[in-house]
Amino acid sequence: MCDANVKIAVKEFDKTTLRKTETEEKCTLPTKAEIDEEKKINEQEPGRMVNEEVTRFNMKKLRKTKTEERNPLPTKEEIETEKKINQEEPARMVNDEVTRFNMNKLRKTKTDEKNPLPSNDDIVAEKKLTKGGCK
Repeated sequence: MCDANVKIAVKEFDKTTLRKTETEEKCTLPTKAEIDEEKKINEQEPGRMVNEEVTRFNMKKLRKTKTEERNPLPTKEEIETEKKINQEEPARMVNDEVTRFNMNKLRKTKTDEKNPLPSNDDIVAEKKLTKGGCK
């Protein structure tokens, strides 16, 4: 439909075929008076609104949970022994890791240069072009 046809269709539309409905607001917005009252309360007692929410909270709605530590932190003794080992032989830990490393786990790779450096001929050619163009 072009614009003219739409305009004609709108003008000729029979409004009596529409059904009567009532609008129901499910989430009403606060009035200006309610907002001003809340601002005053927050200015006088900044933590009051939060405290009221906390005191009204129903603790029975919470479910019991069991917390399981999967990666517990080391104890003070464990930290101290590790510090002593590192102070006595700092390179020992690194050497142990190197000797335990399994070279068979490495895979062969092929390096593919994506941005190669220019050759000497390319550099000379570019120098000739820039000397001839800029004077």
